[in-house]
Amino acid sequence: MGRCQGGYCETRITEMIEQELGIKPTEVRYSHADSYMFTGPVRSGNAQDETAEGSVNA
Repeated sequence: MGRCQGGYCETRITEMIEQELGIKPTEVRYSHADSYMFTGPVRSGNAQDETAEGSVNA
């Protein structure tokens, strides 16, 4: 893995895997059986809501 540790390309590669295999992002795994790349949402999608609640800059 490169210097960014997959921060730049991981989501793009995941999208390609999803398209090729027809699976959900939460079903994409690393090489081990129980090593899922994504387990659920990180944010609600609205950063302003999170900063207003204090969860981002707490």
